[in-house]
Amino acid sequence: EDICRRFAANDERISYIRQAENIGAMRNFNYLASLAETPYFKWCAADDLLEPTYLASCVEFLESNPDYVLCHTSTKTIGFDGREMPNDIIKSSGASERVPNGLRDSYPQSRRFRDVLLGNTAVMDLWGILRTAALQDTGLLRPYIGYEKVLMAALSIRGRFAELPQQLFSYRIHPDSMSSSVDKDTRQEWVTPGSSQAAYPRFQYLIGYLDVINQGEMSVAQKMLCRAAVGRYLLQVSKWQRVLMESVFGRPIYDGNAEIVKANVATQRGGGDSS
Repeated sequence: EDICRRFAANDERISYIRQAENIGAMRNFNYLASLAETPYFKWCAADDLLEPTYLASCVEFLESNPDYVLCHTSTKTIGFDGREMPNDIIKSSGASERVPNGLRDSYPQSRRFRDVLLGNTAVMDLWGILRTAALQDTGLLRPYIGYEKVLMAALSIRGRFAELPQQLFSYRIHPDSMSSSVDKDTRQEWVTPGSSQAAYPRFQYLIGYLDVINQGEMSVAQKMLCRAAVGRYLLQVSKWQRVLMESVFGRPIYDGNAEIVKANVATQRGGGDSS
C-alpha cells in the first residue's frame, strides 16, 4: 500500500483504490475493469513479473492489428525466488496465435470458441493486454473458480488473440500462492468471501459457455458451430471421469496443470528438482 500511494502521489496517471472491506478477488477484478476508460486494459497479479518492454510490445501489435482483442507474450514459470521452474505450465488459451508464423489467414468465431473450449490450458493470455471495450462487453468474471476460461471464450467471439515470441512475462508459482492451493473451499473463499464451491462446478461452466453463445454477435451458422463445440466439450470422457470421482466419491484427481503446479510447489519446499 505504501508503495502504491507513493507512486500515485507522484504521478497523476496513477490512481490507488482500496476497498473498505474484503470483497473477494472476482469483485475486485471486475470493479477495476469496469472503471477503465482507456483503450487498453491489463490485470496484474502481485507476484508475477513483467519485463520493461512488455507493455509497449503488446500495444504496438494491437495498434497495428485491429482484429485482435488480446495480445500477450511468451511466458516462463518462476518460483518464489524468481528462478525459472523445471516443470513448465501450459501457458496460453487454445485460440492464441503465435506471432509471426502462427497467424492464420482466416480464423472464424466458432473455431476460436472451440479452440478455447477444448484446449487443455491455463489461459495465461488472460494476463495480456486487452481491448477495454471488448472486455467490458463480455460481462466480465462470474463469482466462481475457473470462470476465467469462460471469459476467454466470450473474448474469442469478439476478436482474435496473439502471442508474441519474446519471453516478457513471468508467472510465479510458490507454496503460498492461491493457485497452489488444492482446497477448493479455500480457493472459493478467496474468489468470493462467504461462499462455498459448487458441488458440480463444470455445470456452471457449461451454463457460462451457452450464455456466451446466446449473447454473442454471430451469424446463425456460427452459433450452431459453437453449440457443436459445446457438444464435443461434453463428450470429453476423461474430464467427466474426474468430475464423478470428485463429486460422487470425494477423490480428487490432479492432472494437467494442477499436477505441474503441485510438482513446482514440491520442488520449492524440498529444494530439489522434480522435473
